[in-house]
Amino acid sequence: MSSFEDGYSKRGVSHMLNNVSLAKDGTTYFLPNELGISMQIDGVYNNFGTALKETFVDFGDSATMIFRGLATLVSTKDGWRQVGGIIAIGVTSTQVLQQNGFGVYLRLWGIISVNLGIVNLLPFPGLDGWHLLVLFVEGVFRKEIPPKVKNIVSAVGVGLLFLLMVLIIIKDIVGLF
Repeated sequence: MSSFEDGYSKRGVSHMLNNVSLAKDGTTYFLPNELGISMQIDGVYNNFGTALKETFVDFGDSATMIFRGLATLVSTKDGWRQVGGIIAIGVTSTQVLQQNGFGVYLRLWGIISVNLGIVNLLPFPGLDGWHLLVLFVEGVFRKEIPPKVKNIVSAVGVGLLFLLMVLIIIKDIVGLF
């Protein structure tokens, strides 16, 4: 039998390689057991229909997770501790890449992208969700909101977003030390 321990995961073939090092030329070297180096390689083989279905399932799971996170943020005392900005995202994504590999890293960035899209649709002044809300209100009441009012509210919203961004960056920096 080969050095691979063949098994099947929910999504495809899974290979566990223990005490392995791969060289640039593709040669496999086995390292001593004392080092405890191992990695798992998962292969996913789906037809187009299954891959499309799994994409939407993963998107739904990610969106649900994001909405739960937003609800936790405003409903619990620990919500603020779990908020992270660009520095926390950089640190976390680097750790994920180092500890879990490129596939998990790409999945994390997919979740971050979905998160940004959902947050952008919140009806807060300065975000796209605010503009959708304004269009909805104007459509329902069949009356345009004065541009001066929209501009002032949007400017205040953007100012609050910048303030929030600065506070989160300060929190990230303080959290590093």
